[in-house]
Amino acid sequence: MKKYIKALPVLFSMLCLLFVSCEDKIEYVESKKPQGIKIVGITNNTIEVYTTATRQVEMAVISGNAEVESPVTFVYKSSDKDVFTVSPTGLITGVGVGEAVLNVGAEQYPELKAMAVVKITNEYFNITSIEIASGFEDYTMAVGTILNLSPYITVKPENASNPALTFASSDGKVATVSEAGVIEAKKTGAATIKIIPADGSPVSAECKITVKEAVYNNLDRTGWVITPSHKLPKDDAISNAPESLLDDKTTTCLSMVKPDKSYDGITVGAGEEVFFVVDMKTEAAFDYLRLDHRSNNSYAYLRPYALSIFGSNDGNAFTPILENIPAKYEQANYYIHLPAQVKYRYVKILYTDWDKKSGATMQLSELNIGLKSF
Repeated sequence: MKKYIKALPVLFSMLCLLFVSCEDKIEYVESKKPQGIKIVGITNNTIEVYTTATRQVEMAVISGNAEVESPVTFVYKSSDKDVFTVSPTGLITGVGVGEAVLNVGAEQYPELKAMAVVKITNEYFNITSIEIASGFEDYTMAVGTILNLSPYITVKPENASNPALTFASSDGKVATVSEAGVIEAKKTGAATIKIIPADGSPVSAECKITVKEAVYNNLDRTGWVITPSHKLPKDDAISNAPESLLDDKTTTCLSMVKPDKSYDGITVGAGEEVFFVVDMKTEAAFDYLRLDHRSNNSYAYLRPYALSIFGSNDGNAFTPILENIPAKYEQANYYIHLPAQVKYRYVKILYTDWDKKSGATMQLSELNIGLKSF
């Protein structure tokens, strides 16, 4: 036992020498690589962008004590390009509403990664103004007439998120207004149509309506020439001819074959337009048309259901005046009121709707064009 005890100091010395030798061989090398990369300037690791808008991603390197290669090249990738795209320089563009992940890497340091959620939403634009076209802010209507005000209203900005409007009349006994902005003149008097944004924006507009009894002044039809789009079927019983529209007789008429129909050897293709053009020989101002149906025939299937009206001063280029106006086929005659006075030499009447099942022709007995006075 004593021998072992005596040997301990020697063993201890040898172990010390061994450890000292090992200590001399250890080398501490400090890492020169950055600790990470991060997306700066975002909250809750989320990037919010509106559709069609852009946002530049800003990156930073968490270097610690490392020497960072400059500049670091970042690599960007979108997890869903239907939500957002990202350019090689980190510019995000919103494509569609939704969420996707932005992945970012560093070209010089492949092991370093960063990511964030990209949330794409539609930007909401409130209505800032409602403008009524010139001539319609203070408008006079004839008793019994209708005006669709909506086409003469401009909502700004053009990209308003909810451009819907609400309409209200100050006196429904004088003039009513529908949800779509269609005003109907009931009796003589005055009413104000107030226009308010449906989105609650603090703007509005007003249209002053005056309702009066009108005097209808037909233009002189002497010398007018009417040219139909197709050859007319023979029908002596009704004196079928273009000039029958101008003869002051409601027993004669202009009768034209309907599209996709045949009559008296005349066939009109399904896709062909059926119309007639009135040449008044000189430019004339007018704001209404009056149409009469045959007095000796009341079959609705022989009458047009809807019409479009165009004007021209050269007979070639026609400008729309009113389109797809319901033709009151149940009435013996009716007026088509134009929203504003126009001045043309040529007037084109296009048939846009009719009975597709019964009857091969469409008939009109009389056409007058004129200018109202109050």
